[in-house]
Amino acid sequence: MAAYVARRLLLAIPTIWGATTLVFLVINVLPGDVASLILQGTSGEGILMPYNLEVLRKELGLDRPMYVQYFSWLGHVVTGNFGTSLWTGRDVFKEVIMRLPITLQIAFMGIFFGFVVGLPIGIISAIKQDKWPDYILRGFAILFLAIPTFWIGLMVIVLGARYFHWNPPIGYYPLWEEPLRNVKQLIWPALALASHDFARVARMTRSSMLEVLKEDYVRTARAKGLGEWVVFLRHALRNSLIPVVTLMSVYFATSLGGTVVLENVFSVPGLGQLFYQSVRVKDFVMVQGLIFWLVTMFIFVNLFVDLLYGWLDPRISYK
Repeated sequence: MAAYVARRLLLAIPTIWGATTLVFLVINVLPGDVASLILQGTSGEGILMPYNLEVLRKELGLDRPMYVQYFSWLGHVVTGNFGTSLWTGRDVFKEVIMRLPITLQIAFMGIFFGFVVGLPIGIISAIKQDKWPDYILRGFAILFLAIPTFWIGLMVIVLGARYFHWNPPIGYYPLWEEPLRNVKQLIWPALALASHDFARVARMTRSSMLEVLKEDYVRTARAKGLGEWVVFLRHALRNSLIPVVTLMSVYFATSLGGTVVLENVFSVPGLGQLFYQSVRVKDFVMVQGLIFWLVTMFIFVNLFVDLLYGWLDPRISYK
């Protein structure tokens, strides 16, 4: 297993390099630059003086060729220096570390709610195959799979304000200081995020359960006189979870992507909000730093999920 983990970590290097390179090229293709936006914000009528623009671009290092800017950033990253934001002047690493727990909490809460709701729905749907509970639960899952998470977030705010005179809590309260207020604020974006997760989990659990229930060992368990729920929960469920767990890494990636919109909808100061603001002002240093850490987290979650296979099915070997 150690050799397998080492190979996966080595493969992570070109993956991270490719992702950051692609993002750098894309963001530099967009028109305008951060220097122009800074001067537009500081000048009274948004009038740009060519001399001031040239000086600011030189101070920010934007006058250098694109490849020089990229390799300069890459060289600093190798030494552990992710640079400073071109827009705010703040240290990128410190900014990411400060906002990372917020986004991770929303993502993991969304995944948790998705599995807690989706697994029972998928199991019941498989047990009641082609009966009215199956049709209702499948329709329920497909409905939420078709609705965008940001629309659900907006409806929570609009309907809450219109009919219940309620608005989501404003501001952010750290979990370790104000746990109750923290949960009250983050539970709404987490539930909106979970609306897609539970639908995917339910559909995958149903399909996987139906396949496992056709296996010989399930028929043998029934022939021994075991009750149906014992067969379902003890013999069929564990093996049917392998494809569901495989999707965990995909859910994690989509959850991180979903927070970009939901954090702006609910005014949550996480990585998603920071990413949106940085792309809007073309702060490529901050964007690349964010992509570096998001891709790194995704790779380690993928590795964790792959290692989890061995616990779910001892027949799986990593050699």
